[in-house]
Amino acid sequence: MSESLDATVAQLRKAATTAVRTGKVDASPSHPDADLLVLCALILDLRAKYDAIDREARTMPSPYVGNPAFDAELAKRNAVKRACMSPMARVGKIAANTPAGVYAKAMVLRASYGTAPQLALSIARDLVNCPGLRSALWPAGEAV
Repeated sequence: MSESLDATVAQLRKAATTAVRTGKVDASPSHPDADLLVLCALILDLRAKYDAIDREARTMPSPYVGNPAFDAELAKRNAVKRACMSPMARVGKIAANTPAGVYAKAMVLRASYGTAPQLALSIARDLVNCPGLRSALWPAGEAV
């Protein structure tokens, strides 16, 4: 980043902090699923990192277990996978209140390659409980 851009970002950060402290701006997230969306984004970023490490390891000249370089890459990949576990468990416990939250959870489930049954059940509950999605899936007057 250039120095002028760094200075601008620092000024904006200072102005935002001052606005929150003085009560001129509410610091709470404005979206009902803000925390869920941030957590899902973290998981999807980690999953992308996992896939990139795996892809890179498999293109090495000797991609086999026992090769120290390959084993080191697999260890890095597995560390990223372990870093995903706790956030994925939390996502399954957070109810989605909006279609965006349900969609984000579905993206996480898809990225997990179907290895998260609790998350799948959570998405099913959210689909049934989200009024906007429920009315879109089952229009009024149709028997369910």
